[in-house]
Amino acid sequence: MPGVFISHAFADKPLVDEFVDTIVRLGCGLKPDDIFYSSGEDTGIPSGYDLLSHVRSKVGKAELVIAIVSPAFQTRPVCIAELGAAWSNVDNLFPLAVPGMERTDMEGVLQGMLVRYLDDSAALDELHDRVGDAMGRRPNATTWGKYKAKWLASAARLVKALPPVKVATLPELERLESDLEGARSALEESEEERSELRDQLDEMSKTRSEEVVRRIRLPKNDVKRFEALRTGAMRALARLPKPVQEAIWYDLDHRGMPWPDAYEDKYRLNLVQQAVDDGLLTEAGNEQLAPDTEFGSVAEASDAVHELQGFLDEPSEEFEEWFRGEYSMPLDLRKHAVWDELVG
Repeated sequence: MPGVFISHAFADKPLVDEFVDTIVRLGCGLKPDDIFYSSGEDTGIPSGYDLLSHVRSKVGKAELVIAIVSPAFQTRPVCIAELGAAWSNVDNLFPLAVPGMERTDMEGVLQGMLVRYLDDSAALDELHDRVGDAMGRRPNATTWGKYKAKWLASAARLVKALPPVKVATLPELERLESDLEGARSALEESEEERSELRDQLDEMSKTRSEEVVRRIRLPKNDVKRFEALRTGAMRALARLPKPVQEAIWYDLDHRGMPWPDAYEDKYRLNLVQQAVDDGLLTEAGNEQLAPDTEFGSVAEASDAVHELQGFLDEPSEEFEEWFRGEYSMPLDLRKHAVWDELVG
């Protein structure tokens, strides 16, 4: 069981590392097993242990708690909790403040205590005696004097290198709270997406139909579903010649596409004739044309367009309000202006 507990702020680690190695381990002659120092590789918390419960256990059973008090120390709730636990047995607590820290800056239980400094030679001698009493052994005076001198020679440099403690302003706190709220919102959305995926996988496991699987994989959110259907229709139509796209638009209203007038638009007539020759358009009677859905690409585009219109035919109130606000037009691909805007 470690007999000496080092209470510190992790931000002060470079300073405390040197203090523990020079003063506590070498100067006072302690082994790693004699010390609990959470930032040390061989004196800290074993893998798999709960941080707070392990620290609470160690500080309560320590023979001596050395608190390295700094501005950062006083901003850390865990440090204050360690100090409070040690204060309940005040004979076991030995606080040392970083040089330059005003006594008036010390808070909580430290206000009523005699707190000395890390570069105070007499305070270090007293600490050496306290560690010896706690552990029942002391190194010889020459060894202690050598390491104390080494520490005192480097203390000022180490203190100067400590990072400044940043106190957040009210706007910064508000921004952090806003960022936290945004992160929570993103996490909730992510959880909704995972839940949706789990539902989709569950449904897909019950069917082998590619069409049913495709429908299952569509987003549940109406706006996202609309965008997915719209994108699918646009991509499928883009693979077809313009006259075949037009024939699919006519077919939405169960009409055939008329042949272009040879005198008014000969170029378009040539395009239509080419689509007929390729078999993508077929004669539907009354000199009208229809998309030939025997071709997979034509059937895919036709199905995608009809599915998109089917969605628009039965909108939720929320989606219809969103759509009209976004596009300022009716939810009807059979109107050419709507067709051109959404998929044309």
